[in-house]
Amino acid sequence: MTKEEIVKALVEQVMAMGFKIRLITLDAGFYTIDVLNFISQFKYIIAVPVGDVKVYEEFDGDYKTNSKRHRRDEQVKFRLLVYSKEKVRRKKKKLVYFARATNLDLPKREVLDLYNKVRGPIETSYRNIKAFFHLLLSLFSAR
Repeated sequence: MTKEEIVKALVEQVMAMGFKIRLITLDAGFYTIDVLNFISQFKYIIAVPVGDVKVYEEFDGDYKTNSKRHRRDEQVKFRLLVYSKEKVRRKKKKLVYFARATNLDLPKREVLDLYNKVRGPIETSYRNIKAFFHLLLSLFSAR
């Protein structure tokens, strides 16, 4: 299945259960033109690999994809938000940039907070599941 097919299938399942989709949030693994074209019918926030957009400064504005795999009329225009965080590694400070694509008409900080509010628990649960499986493996391999 393509990433677009995965997202379409999940959206169809949610709607078949009678739910109304008010916001879609996706991590950077789903950042493709096909996915963006599909989810643009909903309100969305999607993580964007900064290397794909090549914007390495604070930014809040319009952006249009420039994929060589798609025709010009297939490119997607969206609001791009780029922000930085200071990371410390081996006593050296370095700015690391992160990006989000959205069609929400909210202040930048609110969009970023909303994404983190929704995605944060998901990422935490992934870490907990991985830790649980490692614990199980160590228990069973100790026997």
